[in-house]
Amino acid sequence: MSPKPDAFPAARAGLAACAALACVLGGPGASAQAAAPAVPERETARADLFRIAPGADLRKLVGSPTVIGTSYRTFKDAAADENRLLGEGEIHVVLDVAGSFMADVSTDYARQAEIFPRVLSSTVLSHEGKRWVARQNMGFRFLGFVAGYDSVFETERRDLPSGAIIIEGHLTESVDAKLSASYVTWYMEPVTVDGKTLTYARFFSTQTIRRPFAGMAGLVNAFAGAELRKMVDETYKEARKRAGYKK
Repeated sequence: MSPKPDAFPAARAGLAACAALACVLGGPGASAQAAAPAVPERETARADLFRIAPGADLRKLVGSPTVIGTSYRTFKDAAADENRLLGEGEIHVVLDVAGSFMADVSTDYARQAEIFPRVLSSTVLSHEGKRWVARQNMGFRFLGFVAGYDSVFETERRDLPSGAIIIEGHLTESVDAKLSASYVTWYMEPVTVDGKTLTYARFFSTQTIRRPFAGMAGLVNAFAGAELRKMVDETYKEARKRAGYKK
């Protein structure tokens, strides 16, 4: 018996594209636009990302990745005369592992394709000190389709005297011309909860995709929260492994 023809190829391709964007928004090394990204009406000030989120209950966050918020909307870029989709996602958690191990995993671009299923490929183009230039294809395999975003980006890690760690990236090239702007940060700070030293970790990502199809904002929102939590879990598991924990 011959296989049945696919009656909904466009719909499946659209869902795959949405899922791919969601994983880019929640990806470990998502590409970025600049140190202070020029995306319209950003709701989150850059400086506010590098601290414990206001109102955070550290005890409740222990081992419980919690989405701070997600936001997706389309707008018209007048200069480029095209529609675009702006997405933001943010999550925080308190973890039983040193922040240095989390940071090491987040910047291990040579091995990220092995660590994170959503990273289809990752190549380090240059590495000097705590600055990396890497090319990554962040993607999603969904019902037989593969959709991804191919970017070259630069990332910098800063270790502060307080013991906190800041990681920021910026886009140098959208190879497939699908993204027009993007920015990602990690902030990690040692905290004490019930007498135990743990790590508060906060991740933020924003991307702007060019020429989204109708309804894409609503569809991608269905994937984003789960992708953020999955990315944090994957980073934590690898960090624990590198720190010498058996589980």
